[in-house]
Amino acid sequence: MNMKIVNIYGGLGNALFQVAFALYLSDIGHNVKIDTLGLTAEFRNKLRYFLKACNININECSYEERLRSSIILSRRQVKHKELLLLKFLFPQKIYKEIIWGELPSCEHNYYYGYFQNYELALKYAKIFSKGLNKIANENNFERPFTQDVFVHLRGGDYQTAHAVKVHGLLDEKYYSEAFKFFESQPKRVFTNDKRYASKILGKNIFEYSEGIDFIYPDIADMYLMSRYANGIIANSTFSFWSAILGDNGDKKIICPIKWFADERLQKESFKIKPPHWIER
Repeated sequence: MNMKIVNIYGGLGNALFQVAFALYLSDIGHNVKIDTLGLTAEFRNKLRYFLKACNININECSYEERLRSSIILSRRQVKHKELLLLKFLFPQKIYKEIIWGELPSCEHNYYYGYFQNYELALKYAKIFSKGLNKIANENNFERPFTQDVFVHLRGGDYQTAHAVKVHGLLDEKYYSEAFKFFESQPKRVFTNDKRYASKILGKNIFEYSEGIDFIYPDIADMYLMSRYANGIIANSTFSFWSAILGDNGDKKIICPIKWFADERLQKESFKIKPPHWIER
């Protein structure tokens, strides 16, 4: 049986989709490894820590295994032009995502994509939730489930020229419309950019999460947001997972209609949004 390798790239939110796809391939009987060669040592260690907490036992491929599987010569991060050339020459070996959010067939050896599909996420959300809960328990930052509202604003890296072109930045109108669904409920703001958040939220006075003193603060924030029954999310995969983890189908989540600024990607964005989420 040929080995299947799934490339891991992007941030934590992207990585969880890619791990979910690797789990899917494993569940249907394939020998699967993940490719972490292009990650920084810090992010690789964080991912290993999270997967261990989830009791996910997927091995990482070596450079030699990647080379045999895909003929990719790059030793660390896969080079985009090289990947496109090899996909053209050896289409049976390499899958590179073209249609955003699609779940490809199992005929390839090497998979490079985002796989941002809510049906895939729902299949493995309980495993990731258990991992988050275990981490919180072992590090003494467990929180009870609350009926309050988390509000997530993604500034920072989303303000680069490339990110604005692809993702776009959510504006005051989106958040003001979303607040109407929770006018009387307490809200807590989570953000990677307080200056941006203050500009967007204007005169509204909300309590900001100060985070947890933990080696991986983004994992802690994802856990904390997952403990809310209600949420107003940003157009990011980190926000997506924070909302969907711990959800038994009764969470009330407000999400942006315009998930992408890129019109081609926007046409496929329905694949990431569960049908019970409210778009604004």
